[in-house]
Amino acid sequence: MEDSRRHPGKRMPATGTTGTVGTTAVRALATDQHFGSVLGPALRQPDLLTDRSARYRAGSPYRGCR
Repeated sequence: MEDSRRHPGKRMPATGTTGTVGTTAVRALATDQHFGSVLGPALRQPDLLTDRSARYRAGSPYRGCR
């Protein structure tokens, strides 16, 4: 805001400022959706724990020979 006071002729247009804020908000939403899709399965802990214990009982190839 100090720049607009020093140079009245070089004020930023309101549309440009709104566009920047809008782009930032869109980027934040995209990041939220991205992390939600990545962490979505990990946040469902009961499913993963049940799956892991079932694999453990069945003798999965990740545990070595059984």
